Amino acid sequence: MLFSASRLRHTNLLPATACLLCFLSCLSSSAELLIGSQKCVFIFATGRSGSTSLMDALNQIPHYLIRGETWVAHGNLFSAYQHLREARTSPGQEFFHFAKIRERFKDVKLAYGKRAETTRLPFFNEFSEDRVLLATRAYYTVLYGHYGKDVVSGFKEIRYVCGVYFNQTRCDEHFQEFVGFLRGMCHDVKFLFNTRLSASLESNIKRFQMFDNVTFATDFTHLLNKTHTLYDNYAMQHSDHAFRVYMEDMFNIERNATLARNLLQFLGEDTSIPIRFNRMPGWQPSYPTP
Repeated sequence: MLFSASRLRHTNLLPATACLLCFLSCLSSSAELLIGSQKCVFIFATGRSGSTSLMDALNQIPHYLIRGETWVAHGNLFSAYQHLREARTSPGQEFFHFAKIRERFKDVKLAYGKRAETTRLPFFNEFSEDRVLLATRAYYTVLYGHYGKDVVSGFKEIRYVCGVYFNQTRCDEHFQEFVGFLRGMCHDVKFLFNTRLSASLESNIKRFQMFDNVTFATDFTHLLNKTHTLYDNYAMQHSDHAFRVYMEDMFNIERNATLARNLLQFLGEDTSIPIRFNRMPGWQPSYPTP
């Protein structure tokens, strides 16, 4: 155990730091590397598609706390995760057999010292894939899951679309990798893919007007169609943990009650919980982009 509970009580740590140390102190065996938040819900949206109202609908469920935009912070976390994994196979790392020695500081120092006498080691580190994954889970748990396993956490983000966060030349591959990464953040992960019904320019003109990037604007409809296709296909192939939400259904008085029930059922919640999609005020021009 890294830190005892009594030691933590007598330290002057910030709550988030103390939470991280408590989280890490639980990891007494390799099996416990699987620890993470219990249940998470992530909303991917195309923007001006009702994503904030969808987030608010989920937050009407008593034990849910879904957070808003973070400017692709989790995408940056994914990049860090990839780089740390790649560092394990960088030049010089092949000289070490860390699987046997990485848990003991003395052994790691000894192995490094012997090799450093004959070889340059610019990429030296002993980070295992398990530790890299643990670090990303700890990051998520401290920020989002620190209210306990009974609280469902998550976020919504309008930038996980082709041509914005996902590379437009390899959008499908990038999307699949990122979704796979997020599925490792918690024990039970659900995705909500939120768009308008149509990917046409006419239906998404307000989203189009948000961009001043001429290159992206030229390809706007093409990239939006690619994003819709990604969301559609993934939700169809993974209906156990992915669900499509269309803005038009959210605000149609003849369909939104059915949508609410289906959404609650998908999330594994009581379908009698009252949620509505129009509780929050509508978007105003002076509001932030999302």
